[in-house]
Amino acid sequence: MRLRLPLFLAFCVVFATGADAPSRPLVLPELFVHLKHAEDDLERGQAGKARAHAELVLLARPIRVHVDTGDPRLRELAEQAMRHWEAHVGALRFDLVDAREAHDVHIRFQPGLSRNGSNLAGHVKWRRVVRPAGGLFEWSIEAHITLRTRRPDGRPMLDDAIVQAAMHELGHVLGLADCEGYEHVMSPLLLDRPCTTPSHSELTALRDLRGRAKDVITRIELLTAYNRQSAAD
Repeated sequence: MRLRLPLFLAFCVVFATGADAPSRPLVLPELFVHLKHAEDDLERGQAGKARAHAELVLLARPIRVHVDTGDPRLRELAEQAMRHWEAHVGALRFDLVDAREAHDVHIRFQPGLSRNGSNLAGHVKWRRVVRPAGGLFEWSIEAHITLRTRRPDGRPMLDDAIVQAAMHELGHVLGLADCEGYEHVMSPLLLDRPCTTPSHSELTALRDLRGRAKDVITRIELLTAYNRQSAAD
């Protein structure tokens, strides 16, 4: 997320398949790639691989998050961002874990943040993978998030500004791309008027994406039940 003084901070993302331009659809292209793999693998009879791709899109198990700070306020703001997404998306869960436990998402804070000469509110780098494991397939996601705590003038960021920054970067983890304008969580951050409620278009994009992944899993389960019944007969 970049910053243009004096009004807003923008966000920056780095991920394996390249950055998405704000004018493009609200969902990152790589999520559609995983959906296509899921649907194609199911058609080829590779149900285990199809399920892994679909579950990766859904984030079908609790996502373990380590918030790397000793500041209770910053930890609470990061947790607020997670709970906001859980409340709006449904069937989504973030679990807070400590540094000694395995985690999928690492969140850290620093006073200032910039990239290529532009001030940022937040930055994320992530990786989504489906891999063979012992004759089956498993999925994983790894994300490293950095959030800014002070405005470029040195004053502390508003609490809601930090919440939006955290929600924005977690939104990329969920599969959302950057948005134009300022009325979205995935928009640039207005320093004095942050947005902490996902827009209708953002939620619709996520629900459509997740709905397609759920459809794949439902088809797998129906096929499995049919095969079991056929074997019993």
